[in-house]
Amino acid sequence: MRQFYTLTLILIFSTSFLCGQTADDLNKELDSLTLILEKVNLKINEFNNQKTEIRQQISELNQKKNKIELENEFAIGIPVTINYMGGTLRDKPNISGSEIIKIPTGDTILIFNCYEKPYFKAAYKEKVGYISHSSLNNNAKIESIIKKELSETNPKLASLTQAYGAYYAEKIIKGEYWIGMTDKMARSSLGSPDNINNTTGSWGVHEQWVYSKNDIYLYFENGKLTSIQD
Repeated sequence: MRQFYTLTLILIFSTSFLCGQTADDLNKELDSLTLILEKVNLKINEFNNQKTEIRQQISELNQKKNKIELENEFAIGIPVTINYMGGTLRDKPNISGSEIIKIPTGDTILIFNCYEKPYFKAAYKEKVGYISHSSLNNNAKIESIIKKELSETNPKLASLTQAYGAYYAEKIIKGEYWIGMTDKMARSSLGSPDNINNTTGSWGVHEQWVYSKNDIYLYFENGKLTSIQD
């Protein structure tokens, strides 16, 4: 019985409290809370904008720092090993330059930030000259210099290099075609064919690409060049 009286009193008190508030009072409270929420959202937007600006500043500073570090490394030389082809240090950045010294596979040379395609200025056993990029093992910092140079001087070659690698990119730029190349490579190298003859069977898709002007016929099986008639 005591619990019943207690519950009744709580209900009466709650009802009296609610009845004591008018609709206008509740509207005022709602308006007040809405205003507070708008102010909070404004602050959140301000903080988000500041966060974006700070992230941008951090990114820019990191780029500047990386550039300085890379320049410092190139100033003293970046160590790179010679690949399986071996290397030749020359006195000029071209194939006609005189040979200074032969460099065996696996030896380390220092590469400097002086690039005249495809030669880098380099130092080996206190001798300074130029070495072809094709003699160097892969190195991310060296590749970044080549990529930057390509993007500035030859955007198409840069794009092809990123897609297929430097070796195939050079062949495509020269308009070459070869057994094993993909249909995408062929289109980049020779352009779209004048005609395509398709045959589909259990073995897959066989295509004949016809370049009438050059009298070239390319035969693809499942996207790879398997035969050439020219």
